[in-house]
Amino acid sequence: MDERGTSQASSKLLRALIIALLIAAVIFIGGQIFQVARRFLDILLLFAGAWLVAFLLTPIINYLNRHPIPSVVVAFAARHSRPQLASRLDRFRLPHTLAVVLVYLGVLLGLAVLLLVAVPTLVTQLVDLGRAAPRLIEAVPDLLVRLQAELAARGVEVDINQLYEPNQLVQRAEAFGAQIVQQAFAWAAGLASILVSVLLVLTLSLYMNLDGPRLARQLHAVIPDHYHGQINLLGQSISRTFGGFMRGQLLIALLYGLPATIVMAFAGIGLAIVIGALSGFLMLIPLIGAPIAMVLPALTALVQAPQSALWLLIVMTVYQQILLQVLAPRVMADVLGMPALLVLMAIMVSMRLVGFWGLVFGIPLAGVIYALSVTYLEQSKIRRESLPRSSEGAATEGTFYLPAMGPGCLLVPTLGPPSDGLHTVGRYLASRGITSLGVDPYRPEPEGSWENWYSSVLLALDRLWRDCNQVFIVGQGLGAVLALHAASELPVAGVAALSLPLTRDGRYAESGATTAGLSSAVLLAHPTRLRPDRTQSETARLQERTHRELASVTCPVLLVHTEKPEMASPEDMRYVLERLGTTHKRIEWMESLETTRDWEAAGQQAFAFFRHYFQ
Repeated sequence: MDERGTSQASSKLLRALIIALLIAAVIFIGGQIFQVARRFLDILLLFAGAWLVAFLLTPIINYLNRHPIPSVVVAFAARHSRPQLASRLDRFRLPHTLAVVLVYLGVLLGLAVLLLVAVPTLVTQLVDLGRAAPRLIEAVPDLLVRLQAELAARGVEVDINQLYEPNQLVQRAEAFGAQIVQQAFAWAAGLASILVSVLLVLTLSLYMNLDGPRLARQLHAVIPDHYHGQINLLGQSISRTFGGFMRGQLLIALLYGLPATIVMAFAGIGLAIVIGALSGFLMLIPLIGAPIAMVLPALTALVQAPQSALWLLIVMTVYQQILLQVLAPRVMADVLGMPALLVLMAIMVSMRLVGFWGLVFGIPLAGVIYALSVTYLEQSKIRRESLPRSSEGAATEGTFYLPAMGPGCLLVPTLGPPSDGLHTVGRYLASRGITSLGVDPYRPEPEGSWENWYSSVLLALDRLWRDCNQVFIVGQGLGAVLALHAASELPVAGVAALSLPLTRDGRYAESGATTAGLSSAVLLAHPTRLRPDRTQSETARLQERTHRELASVTCPVLLVHTEKPEMASPEDMRYVLERLGTTHKRIEWMESLETTRDWEAAGQQAFAFFRHYFQ
């Protein structure tokens, strides 16, 4: 017994020793890799900056590439009896290369304007500050004397003259002013090297955006199908957290810095551009940046124009509160933002490791790490709540799994209470040898977005791709919209869209009122699940997004629509059929989708359409 206990203790000690050695080896190897990476830090920073610029500009490029003409313009042309012009405007697309070139030309034009207008102004104002610094600082004693008199009138006895030496203050002011004048020209000369780096970053990001679609196609061809959903979910999460956070923060900084500059210029404050730009930059710093940016214009006015300091402080305080409490929540409403504590910690750690560049890339790196964590937790939650665990049980009453030996089919319901309609279609397809998986993507989240709904579709596709070499999708109502969106970016074998709620004009309501082409069945949420106003807004966003992506759907598509539709008219369906990018498409008309016999007929039509494309 003692020998066995001794043996177990020795085994545990050996295991602990091995683990400690492995940890030490990982730390040592990580340190060596970090030392090697530091030698190429400048190159890595250039590519990181290029990726960041490309990431921020990609949404603009995608908009120009997909649907650059606003739907309002198309509808205006259609209302004024110009259907041919409206059709051409609606079909107008910019090629990807041309869209990239136009966006970067716009960026270069903005930089040129900045260099020609802002930089000379900055240098001039810095020189003026250097020359005026002695006069401004000499005025400090008079200002302090008036302050001491005001305090004494209110019974506060303080000898402010003991806090400073006037003669030394004047001498330091003259030295400080001369130093500012000298450094202003040195800073202007240093802008040339900064400009070269900026142009190099823009060039690298230009090639990243030009080659982006080709690289994506090559990766999709190499990566197994059952990983596509997870990769898309990861990209979606990164875009929503990190990308949205960065774009939102930049917009908030612009919305604060520009008005601050205008207000200071209106008040006749010198260095308005410098202080305004600095105030906008401070808004990017979490926790401490906003208070400093709020008082900075008033402090500047206190030195240059004391009579304007108080009202300037009031104006900027009120405006900042409106920006942060009213406008900022709207800007960041669709962003799963990182916690401010995580952002601050990322800045501090990254600045300790790589200095100033940590301030630039600390937040992006923290955003990626945060997005990875969110993606992992989100996938675990979706698998637990929205996907059936086996053919015997279901996670919710709207999910089911019917295994078979043939291809796979994902069935996505419409928004609302679960019905047995798609389950009937799934049973019919399973009897014909098609593995059927039904999901309920509308999880009980009061602040859910359509990306959350789409996450369930992505992971369900992954599950089917693991067992089947082909995957088709059958969607009903809003589920059909999700199916077409998935087909626009994933290798789906085919789509059957039942009662598709898309319209010709591409305008979708965000209010509870029923509008042309849409009924309350689409707009109203299940009362016990999602907040109605949030669901209406997200439904409209998904419909608009899918409307713009119809030309990107190249797989076979079957549209099944009732003769007396509630969600869209027959003319709308013919319009959608014409807009689809595939050549394998068809419309089937039904009287209704209410009885079990109707759903079986829909399953028969979907099977008859899909079987021509079975591999």
